[in-house]
Amino acid sequence: MGLPAVPPDSLKATTPADVYVDLFLDWEETRNDSWAACINLMDGHMPYEPRPEHDNWGGKRLQKLQQDVDDQVWEYLGGHRPWWEKRAMEGLYDGTIRQMDAQIERLVSTLKERGEYEDTLIVVTGDHGEGFGEKSQVKPDVRLAGHGKDVHEAVLHVPLVVKFPGQADSETVSAAASLTEFPRVVDAVLDGEWDCDAFVPDDGAVVASTHGLDEPSQALAEEFCGSVMPYGGVSRTVYETTDEGVVQYQAWEDAASTVRIFDAKTAWKAADTDDGVVSETFGAFDDLGVREESEGIDAAEGATKERLKDLGYL
Repeated sequence: MGLPAVPPDSLKATTPADVYVDLFLDWEETRNDSWAACINLMDGHMPYEPRPEHDNWGGKRLQKLQQDVDDQVWEYLGGHRPWWEKRAMEGLYDGTIRQMDAQIERLVSTLKERGEYEDTLIVVTGDHGEGFGEKSQVKPDVRLAGHGKDVHEAVLHVPLVVKFPGQADSETVSAAASLTEFPRVVDAVLDGEWDCDAFVPDDGAVVASTHGLDEPSQALAEEFCGSVMPYGGVSRTVYETTDEGVVQYQAWEDAASTVRIFDAKTAWKAADTDDGVVSETFGAFDDLGVREESEGIDAAEGATKERLKDLGYL
């Protein structure tokens, strides 16, 4: 099985999707055997810089506004800039989504032209969404800017579009799904035994959590907000699929909530408690000792550190 080479060091977090798709298509054209590839498109990361042909909802005024903001997260969380600005930035963000959509369309069309589409497993998804001023469903006094501090639907309810080899008919799956099922899905595809709800865990439960504030974020919270609170602490969530739809149980320090989800755009908080579901679910996990002690992100060296800088983590 062939695997694409690591992208050139010159690629940055702001490198547009067409560059990555070009690299993949050039590589795929040389394959004479089975192959697998993961293409990580970065257009949806800050700063949002859609090209003119895709910037349908932003425009020059928002582009200039974005350039004038030193910190796209903490200036808003700290009250240094008005929330309407952050909300408006979603127009630029939508343009970057459209930009990635166009390149995914080109990639799929090219696979069809090359006769590769029919036998290929294609998975289109995202690692997270973005917050543009939405109020936390756990802590009503906290709002979202970016991602990483809250287990809000705007951050966790991401697209998952799957095309299985030989699939003829489409189907919409409304149950909670998880990418942790990916290895099992690949095994099923190789055995020719896949089904459309393959990404739905057998036990029906999907979990997610944040890691709290790392050292750089703690410093920014102190600088812009005067305190780490109320943004500190680990937030956790458990999704369960019921006969009445998907239910999300959230817990963040002493706060909790139950959220009922109807679709990607419709969710409402049903209660200010999670009925102990989060602690019970996470408490049942076994510690496999995967995470070892480290000196943190500052211990990264060489190319790893430069790559983390390019991605905006340093």
